[in-house]
Amino acid sequence: MDSINYLDLHHKAPDFILREIDGVEHHLREYQGRIVVVYIWSAECPWAERGDRELLALKSAWGEQVVVAPVAVNSNETSADIRQAASAGGHSQIFFDPDHALVNLFGAQVTPQVFVLDRDGVLQYRGAIDDVTFRQKTARRHFLAEAVQALIENRQPPTAETPAYGCALVSQ
Repeated sequence: MDSINYLDLHHKAPDFILREIDGVEHHLREYQGRIVVVYIWSAECPWAERGDRELLALKSAWGEQVVVAPVAVNSNETSADIRQAASAGGHSQIFFDPDHALVNLFGAQVTPQVFVLDRDGVLQYRGAIDDVTFRQKTARRHFLAEAVQALIENRQPPTAETPAYGCALVSQ
């Protein structure tokens, strides 16, 4: 990954655009002052479906101080499939990145994968939601929850990066 040019940890993200599935655009600057979780997501990935359940519980505890931005990235998924899976996963808003602009900006490799920006738009955490893998079925560490809670408390996350585990990204 060292040869790939993507946003480094502890660097401010550029004012990127999040496009809703229907084309409505949102800029990162709209969320200034709030913690932003960019959630690289897939309608067809069972690991993302599990991640949805985790995020649903976390979002209610975080309230308005945290924005969760699920971003569908697989170009083979239809708008209908994305909308249906997003609704089932509890996402009232879903973004779409078919050209992989955000994937490339963050260096995303799998779904699900999360990138946490602090209130100033600085990347403070990237990686897995927790430490569940194929062989470890129950989470022992909840990396995303730890990172966001630290930022809510104006502290640095205890872990800045973890390997993400999930489904491969699909592009045409």
